[in-house]
Amino acid sequence: MSDTIDPELRRDRVLLDLIADKWTLLVLGSLCDHAGVRRFNAIRRDIPDISQRSLASCLRRLERNGLIRRRVIDGRQLGVEYSFTALGSRWTSP
Repeated sequence: MSDTIDPELRRDRVLLDLIADKWTLLVLGSLCDHAGVRRFNAIRRDIPDISQRSLASCLRRLERNGLIRRRVIDGRQLGVEYSFTALGSRWTSP
């Protein structure tokens, strides 16, 4: 029996571990509903029961695993915007 694990299976396992979290599916759903780009506070409004700390933690985990990217918006109205990476788009597109 081989000790190597198929890379495709490993990626699927990582995705399953991520979406098993209480808030992850709701966060991904919020991004999907808005063309894959959403500001932090807009995501928070979409998920009324989530705390700021839980949302930040969930977004950090998704970013760390390469599903979303974080962009700081400078200018007149400061903010943070999240969007899907190529990998995130692959997993969330129909």
